[in-house]
Amino acid sequence: MRVSIRTLGLVATIVGSALGAWWWTSQRGRSRRLRSLPPRDRGSVIFDNTPTAADADAII
Repeated sequence: MRVSIRTLGLVATIVGSALGAWWWTSQRGRSRRLRSLPPRDRGSVIFDNTPTAADADAII
């Protein structure tokens, strides 16, 4: 079976891309574990402070 140079290049690109993606995600996960900050208080939901319209002000 004869494989062309173009096919070998395509396979090498796919394998290299997969290995690079695996390495990148493993490094990203490692930095998150090392950094591990406590969760921040993000405040209340914006709709909790929004006034509601009275029945008389409703548009029908």
